[in-house]
Amino acid sequence: MVKGKHTILVVDDDWTFLRGVEQGLKEVFALKLIPSIDAAKKIFVDSKFDLVLLDLVFNQRSNIQDSLDFLALVQREQPGLPVIVMSQYDNDHNFVQAIQQGAVHYFRKEKMNYELWIKEIKTWIRHSETSGPKELDKDPETGAQTTAEGIKKRDTASQEYHFLGETPRIIEIKEELVALSQEPDITVLLLGETGVGKEVAAHYLHKQGARRHMPFVAVNLSVVTETLMESTLFGHKKGAFTHALADSVGAFGEADGGTLFLDEIGEIRPDLQVKLLRFLQDKIIRPVGGTERAIDVQIVAATNKDLKKEIAKKNFRSDLFQRINDFPIVIPPLRERREDIPLLVEHYLGLKRQSSKILTETVWDCFISYHWPGNIRELVKLIKRLLVKKRLAKADKIDESFLPVEMLKPVVGTNRTGSSSGTEAFSIEEIDGLEAQMAYEELARIEEALRRLDKKGLVVKELQFKNHDQLRNRIFSLHKNHETLFIYFPTICRKFKLDQTS
Repeated sequence: MVKGKHTILVVDDDWTFLRGVEQGLKEVFALKLIPSIDAAKKIFVDSKFDLVLLDLVFNQRSNIQDSLDFLALVQREQPGLPVIVMSQYDNDHNFVQAIQQGAVHYFRKEKMNYELWIKEIKTWIRHSETSGPKELDKDPETGAQTTAEGIKKRDTASQEYHFLGETPRIIEIKEELVALSQEPDITVLLLGETGVGKEVAAHYLHKQGARRHMPFVAVNLSVVTETLMESTLFGHKKGAFTHALADSVGAFGEADGGTLFLDEIGEIRPDLQVKLLRFLQDKIIRPVGGTERAIDVQIVAATNKDLKKEIAKKNFRSDLFQRINDFPIVIPPLRERREDIPLLVEHYLGLKRQSSKILTETVWDCFISYHWPGNIRELVKLIKRLLVKKRLAKADKIDESFLPVEMLKPVVGTNRTGSSSGTEAFSIEEIDGLEAQMAYEELARIEEALRRLDKKGLVVKELQFKNHDQLRNRIFSLHKNHETLFIYFPTICRKFKLDQTS
C-alpha cells in the first residue's frame, strides 16, 4: 500500500483503456498498469496487491484461457486476493466461466462508471481484509483455500463447514463422527464418490472434540507433485534440496495438536506409504534433511478409490490399509439422500443472500430428480452458476431455461456406461420386469414434456393423447400398477397431485 492507498494491479493490452483507468482511479488507489499477461506474471510473484483488474480477452482473441491461467496463478500465489475481470466484448459466457473459476465480480468496459467501479473495488477489498483468505476460498464443498502445495488450512470456527443432512444415514454418520472425535488415536477412513463431502465430514469430526481449537489441515494428495509430496507432508530443512530456501514444517507440523486430513490417500507414493505407516505406529516423522520429531495429530484419510483393488494391483500397501482402516465410514452419494436436496439448495442459496423463492417449481423438480454424478460439489457449482446467469439476465426467477440440458431430461437409459467412476445414477435394467421398464420409459417421456411445455394442450398434442383427461387417466393407471417408480418423476407427481413413494 502506497501512502495509505490500496494497490491495484490492472492487466490489459489496450493502453488507451489503461490510461483511462489511471485517470479514473488514481485519486483513490495506487495503480500498477501492465499491458500483457506475461509481464503481469513476472511482477505479480514479487509484489503484493490488494486487488486485480484483469482483462479477459487480449488482442481481440476469443480464447480467454491466458487470462484464466493468470487467474489461477493469483489464487495459488495470493489466496483470497480478489480478482475482478473486464471485457469490452459482449460474451456473458466468458464472465460466467471466469466467476466459476474464482473471479469475484466483472466489469463491462462499455459501461465504465468509475464511481461505481471505485465503490465495487472498495467493497471487495474490505471484504478481503475483514474476512481474510479463509472466507474468500474457492473449494466448492468447503470454501477452503488451496496453496501451491495442495495444503488447506481452515479456521476451526468457520461457519462454512456445514455437514447438512437429515436422512437417517447422515444422522448416523454425524453420531459416529462425534464419538470418534473423543478418540484421537483412532484413524478414520472416509469413503465415497467425488464431491459427497468427505472433507466437510472430516472438519465436522474436528470441531466436535478436544482438538477443535487446534489446527485443521487438509492435503489433497492428488494435486501434489511427486517430487514435492514428501516435503509437503513431512517438511524440510533449508538447503535440503534445490529451491529449499527456508525451513518448512510441512502438513504434519502445521497440524500438530490438531487434525490432519489426507484427501485422496490412494495417490500417495509407495515409498511415502512406508513413512506414513511409521508415523501411525510411532507418531514420529522425519523432515527432508532434518531430524526426527514427535507429532500429535489425528489422521482422517479419504478416498474415492477401492483400496482393496489398489492393494491387489500392488499400488497400496496392505499393512497401511489396515492401519488407516480403524474406522471406515462410507458417505452416500447425493442420489441416495434426495430428501436432503432441498435443505442443501436452500442453504447454498442462503449463503448468497438469496431466497429459495427464486427457483420455479420445474427447477425444483429437476433438482430433486437429477442424478447428480458430481454430488454436492456439482450442486454447489450449479447454484453459483445459476445465480450469475440470473444476474446477467436481470431475471426475477431462475427457470428451466437456465439449467443445463442434462437436467431437463429424466434419468432414462439402457446402458449408463458413460461414467467410469461408478457414479452413474440409475439404469433402466435395475427395474425388474419388462412391463415396469416400459412404464418407466413412458413416464419419462411424460415428465420431460411436462417440464418443457407450459400449456396442457401442447403436452397432450405432443404425447398424442386425445385430451387431458386421457392423459390423466393413463398416469393414474401407471401409478396404480407401478407406484414405486414415481419417485423419479416429481413433475408428474406435483401436477397430478400424486404421492411420491421412496
